[in-house]
Amino acid sequence: RKSIRSGTRRADVVKARKIVCYLFHKKGLDYKKIALLVNLSEEGVGYAIRSLKSEMHVNSKLKNEIYLLELQHVTKNINK
Repeated sequence: RKSIRSGTRRADVVKARKIVCYLFHKKGLDYKKIALLVNLSEEGVGYAIRSLKSEMHVNSKLKNEIYLLELQHVTKNINK
């Protein structure tokens, strides 16, 4: 089981890393802060976010997965 902070390029880890970057960015974190959290360069964070947005335009399953993650987060915060 690899961490999203590792340098691995395994598809499942790369997908998770992109999603984390995207969600952190939607929450208002800047590229520099996200880069520190996921162990990428700021350029890598920007690429991850742009890449995921492009994938979401053509992959409705991925878009729904991310929507559900966001919904879980909101629901979790409401129930605190």
